[in-house]
Amino acid sequence: MRLPVIGKDTLIFAILVAAVTAGFNWLIERGKANLNVATERREYLRQELSDFYYPVYLRLQADDEYWRDKHIWNELGGSEKSLKDRFGEQFEKAVILPNHEAMVDIINKHLSYVRDDDLELQEQILLYIKQY
Repeated sequence: MRLPVIGKDTLIFAILVAAVTAGFNWLIERGKANLNVATERREYLRQELSDFYYPVYLRLQADDEYWRDKHIWNELGGSEKSLKDRFGEQFEKAVILPNHEAMVDIINKHLSYVRDDDLELQEQILLYIKQY
C-alpha cells in the first residue's frame, strides 16, 4: 500500500492549523490561570472583610452611636453620683469595654490583613488599643 503524497500547500496548511490550535490552547490555559488568580484574590478579600474590617467597623459604629446618643444621659439629671453617673459607669463596663476588648482581639488575631505600608492605619490601631 502506497501512502498518498502530501503537497507543499497541504503541509503548510496543516502546520498553520497546528500552530493556531496550540496558540488557542495556550490562550485558554492562560485565561484559566488568570481566572484562578482573580478568584483567589477575590476570596482573600472576602475573607479579609468578613474576618477583620466588617467586625471592627460594626463595633466602631456601635461605639459611635453610643457617643452620639450621649445627650440622652444629660436628660437623666441628678446630683453627685447621680443616676446619670451610675448608668454611665455600668454602660461602660457592660457595653463599651467588652466591645473594645472584642475589637482588640479581632485586631490581634487578624493584624496580618493590615498592609505593611499602611502606616496611618497601623498608627490608628495602636492609638485605639492604648485608649483603654
